[in-house]
Amino acid sequence: MLMKKIIVPVDFSKLSDNATNYAVELALNCKAELTLVHVFYVPVMTSDAFVMLPTAHEIEKESLEKLKKMKTDIQKDNSSLNVHYYCTQGIPVNEIDLCATQKEADLIVIGAQGAGYLEERIFGSTATLLIRTTKIPVLVISKDVKFTKPEKIALAIDYAEIYNHSSMKALGQLAAIFNSDVSVLNVISGSEVTANAEIQNSLQLAHALKHIRHTYYRTQHPEIIAGINAFVKQHDIQLLTMIARRHSMLSRIFHEPQTKAMAFHTEVPLLVLHDKKQEER
Repeated sequence: MLMKKIIVPVDFSKLSDNATNYAVELALNCKAELTLVHVFYVPVMTSDAFVMLPTAHEIEKESLEKLKKMKTDIQKDNSSLNVHYYCTQGIPVNEIDLCATQKEADLIVIGAQGAGYLEERIFGSTATLLIRTTKIPVLVISKDVKFTKPEKIALAIDYAEIYNHSSMKALGQLAAIFNSDVSVLNVISGSEVTANAEIQNSLQLAHALKHIRHTYYRTQHPEIIAGINAFVKQHDIQLLTMIARRHSMLSRIFHEPQTKAMAFHTEVPLLVLHDKKQEER
């Protein structure tokens, strides 16, 4: 089944404009509908000085006008693209997740600030919090990323994890649409899983990837992130994929001390997959 619905959180910044441009190209290639989502908040007076603050109604009205213009501009050059927009008040992460869940979205495309996905400025950002909160695949687009058909995809894995079809669905969809070659990468940093666990989980991984054209790679590096970066550059990877799950490799990377958190390659989008079945247990 192909990708049908893509959600893009927007805040009218250059960063979100860039993510929106990427999402538009992706939606056109996938023949998917695109929904622009804006979450606003009402500013609160923090001093005794009188300041005229906008009301929720005024903010919503202005936001809807901007969203309508975005839709018009997008469809001006892409008349075949089905574009919707949604505006609400609240906490961005919660409202984005709720909207994506209610619309049964296949993918959330979101911009991330900073020099890379794991650079200290992104910690606590909407993109990072969304990765930790939602069960819908998230495609993270940094400020310098431009759309390129992801014909070469890397899936960074850890054989301590368990894999199944639900976690690989979005990867399979994109690989089918773009006829992608998927490189399954295992970076060894010194802490190894037991041989039995590796054999068992590698069989599960092979079963989960049986409909995806893939090749296995293993490399050794003292720093997992640096090892992934080196592989991405060496093999001209256009999309990096990881799985967000409790105790997964991605989870451990996000919880590393910030001084050790090296940035991923900024030219490559990061697709974060989620395993609903495992997370609900």
